[in-house]
Amino acid sequence: MKNSFKTLKTINKRAKLYSRQQDTISEMRSKALYQLKYNAILKWIEHVENTELHYIHNEKYYCFYYEQYSFHIPFDAIQNNIQYQNEKVLHNFESDCSLEQNIYQTEKESLTQLYEKHNLNPNQYLSQNCPFQTYWPYLPM
Repeated sequence: MKNSFKTLKTINKRAKLYSRQQDTISEMRSKALYQLKYNAILKWIEHVENTELHYIHNEKYYCFYYEQYSFHIPFDAIQNNIQYQNEKVLHNFESDCSLEQNIYQTEKESLTQLYEKHNLNPNQYLSQNCPFQTYWPYLPM
């Protein structure tokens, strides 16, 4: 599972990069990648080592930890109540979306791996009326 969480971290960083761009296609891709992340974490919840509740910029988030990786998911994005061990207010939270070339895989490698190993595909989170160029062409639609 360690490689799967590492791969998910790459996807999380890519989603953040898309969210900072100002075009419609990037916005749609960002939302699809975040939805993939939420579903992956919920699918792998038994592998999570610790869960906390974080307050960031007056918003509530679950924070899921696995070894050196952590993932924030908005509290309202999860239907079921998740048990958490601790609550924290993060005053100076800034997410890092840099993609270090030597550490993280490419977006294509990451998405292909998540699809092949876990049947997770961001194309399934895009609406059917998305422009064709929004889809990831190397994954099923």
